[in-house]
Amino acid sequence: MISFKRACDMTIALSSFLAIGMVFFPQWTISVLGVDIQSTGEFVTRRMGLLFLGLFVLMLCSRSLEDSAGRVAIARSVVASMSTLAVLGVIEFARGNAGLSIIYVAVLIEVVLTVAFFPYAKLFANKDVQG
Repeated sequence: MISFKRACDMTIALSSFLAIGMVFFPQWTISVLGVDIQSTGEFVTRRMGLLFLGLFVLMLCSRSLEDSAGRVAIARSVVASMSTLAVLGVIEFARGNAGLSIIYVAVLIEVVLTVAFFPYAKLFANKDVQG
């Protein structure tokens, strides 16, 4: 099992890359996924990049947290967002809205992060974590 700190470090690396790419190079970032981008897409991509900046700061500040309700909440949010992004990526590929690279570039990373944070989310713990 990967440590919580290592899972945060992986997310820090990914989110910083995505934040920079989406804010400053939105057309390139989205074209890597095989998606056509227009001015509206650039606008939305830049805004998404700033969300990744927030994820970067959250992971940077929480990577040394001991086992706590806060750490469980962070892990649950990463599992929820990354697993649903992975499912959406597969759906968009199947619908023809994204190229095959979305599977190799985005979905694979989202699945890895889901798996990395899953043990810390304590979704099936015997006693409920107080929050």
